[in-house]
Amino acid sequence: MGSDAKNLMSDGNVQIVKTGEVIGATQLTEGELIVEAGGRAENNTVGTGAGWLKVATGGIAKCTQYGNNGTLSVSDGAIATDIVQSEGGAISLSTLATVNGRHPEGEFSVDQGYACGLLLENGGNLRVLEGHRAEKIILDQEGGLLVNGTTSAVVVDEGGELLVYPGGEASNCEINQGGVFMLAGKANDTLLAGGTMNNLGGEDSDTIVENGSIYRLGTDGLQLYSSGKTQTLSVNVGGRAEVHAGTLENAVIQGGTVILLSPTSADENFVVEEDRAPVELTGSVALLDGASMIIGYGADLQQSTITVQQGGVLILDGSTVKGDSVTFSIGNINLNGGKLWLITGAATHVQLKVKRLRGEGAICLQTSAKEISPDFINVKGEVTGDIHVEITDASRQTLCNALKLQPDEDGIGATLQPA
Repeated sequence: MGSDAKNLMSDGNVQIVKTGEVIGATQLTEGELIVEAGGRAENNTVGTGAGWLKVATGGIAKCTQYGNNGTLSVSDGAIATDIVQSEGGAISLSTLATVNGRHPEGEFSVDQGYACGLLLENGGNLRVLEGHRAEKIILDQEGGLLVNGTTSAVVVDEGGELLVYPGGEASNCEINQGGVFMLAGKANDTLLAGGTMNNLGGEDSDTIVENGSIYRLGTDGLQLYSSGKTQTLSVNVGGRAEVHAGTLENAVIQGGTVILLSPTSADENFVVEEDRAPVELTGSVALLDGASMIIGYGADLQQSTITVQQGGVLILDGSTVKGDSVTFSIGNINLNGGKLWLITGAATHVQLKVKRLRGEGAICLQTSAKEISPDFINVKGEVTGDIHVEITDASRQTLCNALKLQPDEDGIGATLQPA
């Protein structure tokens, strides 16, 4: 073909640059320009609609400009250098490609399995292969980062999506409003500053949830992944965390909300992994001022220690339990001025089984039972401190509040007594 000084492609056709051929100064507004192995494209502009420059394995593109819905696709083993990406442009590649260039946010490069600084938007994506690394990636509208290797310092803005597959790892990522993080590998030090994170059987630690963001453990809406785990979770003002399946170990909740769903509440269409506790809470959990934790009936709480500070609320929801009696089982509860709500249906006998219940605070029992007997509630386990009891109806209108828990003489339980 030789070298073309001026070319315009706007008819939607496909043009191929074959081995030994060079094409230059092409303005691609619609259609495809494919650079095959041994071919070369120089000083090309891709944009305005459906223009697409594809650099196949062994092909070379130099000084390409793309934007305004134009796409540059760089295959594994292909080279694209001195790129200029403007607003609305998309680039698609893996860490086996070699590229460098600049965009409105700065410079970027991919070389020898290491990617840095890319801006992925408008359908652009980067695939980080096993053993490879990417960092300082920005994901915007419809931009995607697919990680089988490792990544760090990723910023996910509205419409962007970060996917970390089994074996992949992510660290120090920020998910802003409208951004999505799907995790099946490992992650640490993630900041959810308005976006959404779904842990689908992976492991994350030191995740911060705040400012209208949502964290979900154990579901994609179709399947429950009970092998998932989150450790040292922080849920701050405006944040919400939902545990559909899997294990939550250690958490600090300050002004946010955490919900552990009842295993029995899952839709029958969910697929549940076998031989694992569907929902488990372990370690130390602190509910600070303005925080709330709602726990569905049947979640495994035996290895947990929950501290409820003044202004914090812990709710154990047994409203789905049928019959005359309901038993709540939990590890340790420390009431430091906070409240513990026990929600029941029409049960006439309520038992709270604990390893240790201590401190000063209130237990509020919500029931729709028509009669309240002296043995309506009792506690099994070590009980110490000054704990008052209030009984309300289903609308939380007080039925009786002049009650307290009186420890038994043997020290292994407590019963309801007048205050």
